[in-house]
Amino acid sequence: MNKDVEKILADFRESIQAELEAGMSESDLKEKVLALILLLFALGSGYETSEYISGEDREWLDEMYKMTVASTAGIIARASSGADMEATAIKLSNHAKGAYSYSIIVNGGEDEEMMKWELGETEHCGDCFAYAAMGAQPRSYWTMIATERNHYPQSPHLECKGLHCQCNMVGDDGDQEN
Repeated sequence: MNKDVEKILADFRESIQAELEAGMSESDLKEKVLALILLLFALGSGYETSEYISGEDREWLDEMYKMTVASTAGIIARASSGADMEATAIKLSNHAKGAYSYSIIVNGGEDEEMMKWELGETEHCGDCFAYAAMGAQPRSYWTMIATERNHYPQSPHLECKGLHCQCNMVGDDGDQEN
């Protein structure tokens, strides 16, 4: 994964955990999650400005945001009760990382470019294991999987629900995408 993305996610986890434990509001949480999703999507797709975001991108981003913030009321309630929010911060950042994974696949390069699903350093669900076992496929194949099945690393539609998913899309040579 892109080193900038790793840093952004680590900073988000640290910041959001501290802010939740300090009494963050639900609207602030939603705003920070939206900013993270948009940033990760832009980094994965290589977009330099918002003018490149298509109507299909906007629909996908809207749905991604809705799924990510669906549980914010419960998150705020747990934080208000004094619960340790580290696991929640990790789950939020993993879910938002899906925007990066999706945009790398759908908008991040040429259709004929070869990519493979790389398993992360965690247990793997059947979906992730099966996709990794396929080896390198053209980006156009992974785009079809992402758009028709809604399957990409960290997708909430995977068997694992993507919350602990550490998988990545990499070039056929093993280089991290973007």
